[in-house]
Amino acid sequence: AATDELDETFYAFNTLSEALKKTFKELQEKEAELSSHKQDLERLVESKTKELQIYFKAVEQSGYSIIITDDYGNIEYINPAFTEITGYTKEEVLGKSPRFLLSDRQNADQTKAMWDTLRRSEIWRGELSNRKKTGEYYWDYATISPVRNSDGKTTNFVSLQEDITRRKQTEEQLRNITE
Repeated sequence: AATDELDETFYAFNTLSEALKKTFKELQEKEAELSSHKQDLERLVESKTKELQIYFKAVEQSGYSIIITDDYGNIEYINPAFTEITGYTKEEVLGKSPRFLLSDRQNADQTKAMWDTLRRSEIWRGELSNRKKTGEYYWDYATISPVRNSDGKTTNFVSLQEDITRRKQTEEQLRNITE
């Protein structure tokens, strides 16, 4: 009877040992699989990080004034060209609506049409008469685009603005000459 009991214990121990070996092997395979996925994710993160760095440098180094606002139109980001053109620093404009830039020369109907277009989450293009921090007038050709999330909801607006002041001054000089 003691031998039977010993045999049963030995059999149970062997069965348990085999089950543990199998479980350990499965865990090692899962660990290798996870390690492979981790390496894939790390490569993807590294690749996307490099991609984002390129985009960020392009925006930062652009000659166009770039403004990014939230969906209410409050400034969240400006690039260095914005500061160079307008004289306003990030600290002075973050959280404000870009409306403070609009000059008294800006056509009110055009401004209303711009905001109506943006409220429909459509792209708006046009000329804006603005004022620098110094009070000096300048002209921008702006393209303002909605930025949508995966559900199609507008979360931000991005404005690319080209300073066209010289062109407008030349046009005015030509008008004066022809008149």
